[in-house]
Amino acid sequence: MAWACPNCGRAFSRAGQSHMCGTGDRIRLLFGKPAAFVDLFETIEAAVGKIKGAELVYAEKYAIFRGLRYAGHAQFMRKALRLGAQLNAPPPADLFNKTKNYGARTIYFADVSTKADLKRALPFVMKAVKASLV
Repeated sequence: MAWACPNCGRAFSRAGQSHMCGTGDRIRLLFGKPAAFVDLFETIEAAVGKIKGAELVYAEKYAIFRGLRYAGHAQFMRKALRLGAQLNAPPPADLFNKTKNYGARTIYFADVSTKADLKRALPFVMKAVKASLV
């Protein structure tokens, strides 16, 4: 270990490596959110929790999914739960309707508001999480 973040304690092999501290907490993130969106979020939480080496990091306004690096995130919006997934290939454009490029990385975004939307989006989130472990 070359460096450990003084805020979150996460260990890194490169000194000073940039990262997101999970300094928020789950209770604060979910407080006051619509029950239907919390239910969708808890489904994602359970799925990510089953992948060995993957974790959820709670920030103040969103939760990050990661393995060895960022895989995606969930953010509560007014009308939906926005999912971001870092993928190597584009997912269906009718569901993931927004993209953001960060150099060689592309994050695809889907706004899910129903269990049917989540059923379609979750495999792509899981694919991103699994890819972040290698």
